[in-house]
Amino acid sequence: MKNIIRVILIAVFCVGMASSVQSDTITLGADEWCPYNCDSGSELPGFMVEIAATIFKAKGHTVDYRVMPWTRAIQDARTGKYNGIIGAGKEDAPDFVFPAEEAALMKNALFGKSGITWRYTGIDSLNEKTLGVVKGYTYTEEIDSYIKANEKKSQRIQVASGETALDSSVKKLISGRIDVIIEDANVMGHYLKKNALENEVQEVGEMPTDKLFIAFSPSNPLSQNYAGMISEGLVQLRNSGELKRILEKYGLKDWK
Repeated sequence: MKNIIRVILIAVFCVGMASSVQSDTITLGADEWCPYNCDSGSELPGFMVEIAATIFKAKGHTVDYRVMPWTRAIQDARTGKYNGIIGAGKEDAPDFVFPAEEAALMKNALFGKSGITWRYTGIDSLNEKTLGVVKGYTYTEEIDSYIKANEKKSQRIQVASGETALDSSVKKLISGRIDVIIEDANVMGHYLKKNALENEVQEVGEMPTDKLFIAFSPSNPLSQNYAGMISEGLVQLRNSGELKRILEKYGLKDWK
């Protein structure tokens, strides 16, 4: 009799778990990094946000997207307070659960004030330059090592943080307080156009592309399931043409 009761209880528990999974609210955090993820209250919240919301909606879930500083987003997701983060490279949070399919392809570039003739030709070319970076971001292995070695030297590295990090760095660049900014080309292009600053800032060097993911908390036992849904959903969105329609709203094309 005890065995029968145990089996029944396990079955009820499993049904309850399945039901709860079907109605999950999946909370994803990130700093505002438009067009990947934008203002959470906007009609255009960012194409990676729309990808996540579309995929999870088809599975019966809803997405709660929250804007916060990047380092906080990673930490809160790592501890399980949130389900995951949007716009992560594998170097940002190597302990997280990553889908097999990336949700974007990014390309970091370096930017200077319009009119300068200096060009980035490698790490040595940053000598005598003040580089603006964002706290908690990873770039290339070489750049990350350079930042770590010089982070306490304000004449070499200026670190911006919080939800206005890019805005702060661009203002410093235009005013001459820093010489170079490293930022994703799509993000910088969107920012400059939105703020009518296309004539104030120019690209002075580029870096290799990198994959971006919607990554999930290492503390949540459902993270593997969520990652699988994203991978499967991205393939379906691409095949159906829905991914193309989402990207077109942001003036972008499929990276594959």
